[in-house]
Amino acid sequence: MKTKLATTRIVELRRITRYRLAATAQFWWCTREQVSANSKGITRDVSTTGVFVAASLCPPMGARVQLDILLPRIDGGAVGVRLHGEGTVLRVERLNSKTTGFAAALHFYPEFLDESVLSSHGNP
Repeated sequence: MKTKLATTRIVELRRITRYRLAATAQFWWCTREQVSANSKGITRDVSTTGVFVAASLCPPMGARVQLDILLPRIDGGAVGVRLHGEGTVLRVERLNSKTTGFAAALHFYPEFLDESVLSSHGNP
């Protein structure tokens, strides 16, 4: 008797490529009581239009969020680029007994933190 094995095929519906990246993330949001809240976490993946962050404290689904991702310099120095994004939390999920995570659709604004980046290319 021949047995046919069922195969599971995952279909990716996202149109934007996600990049695996573990970087420090700081984020801010307002609670339902309009009180400012903030927390820190580690990114799991990042795209040009969003992010997933693992953290012990997450903003609720639907919250407006501001987020900074601190990227290290390629040469191993301190932080080289801060990606600042603003957007909306799309989902919150439990990752394990101590950690949750959230996905957010964001619009990013890159900022160079090290002014020597400009001076090293001959700019005043």
